[in-house]
Amino acid sequence: MKTPSYLIIGLLIISMAQEAQAAPRKSPRVVASEFYASVVREDISGLPDEQEMRALRPYLSLSLRSLLRRALKTEAEAIRRTPAGDKPPILEGCLFSCLYEGPEKFRVSRQRVSGQYAYVKVEQRAGPDEWTDTLILVMERGRWLVWDVRLGCSRPHMGEPTLRGMIAIPKPAARLNKGMQRTRN
Repeated sequence: MKTPSYLIIGLLIISMAQEAQAAPRKSPRVVASEFYASVVREDISGLPDEQEMRALRPYLSLSLRSLLRRALKTEAEAIRRTPAGDKPPILEGCLFSCLYEGPEKFRVSRQRVSGQYAYVKVEQRAGPDEWTDTLILVMERGRWLVWDVRLGCSRPHMGEPTLRGMIAIPKPAARLNKGMQRTRN
């Protein structure tokens, strides 16, 4: 007697679903650590290019990836429209950290989970400068993914206190091109 193919397919689907449930979900702290390891390794300045996005993609929420793609398109259009010799309005410096130059080292400290969001404090260091940013993660597709970065320094570069704020709001060229000088917290 032949086994119906739909029965075999159904058993395969059940088996795959059980396997997926058995895979341990990474904690917000682990995701934060892996994300910042990528940020430090890639040494990202400005909006992430294609290679940098490949490194960050596993950690970014769909909405943040969409915002970054839109910001890249807007920036490319601004560059195209800027007259030769003028500086185009581009985002510069590390957008994932409070310090313009970005972190050299980091340590994930405490986390707080509230519903579908997790807030992870990340202590960072570059040279003599130390600061703490808060990584905001969202539970999406059964995984913790980066939704935003709340900058913890007293004078975040480009004036916006969050990553989403920096990349979502159109800015005059003067604000986009000014970088934050090293400051001590």
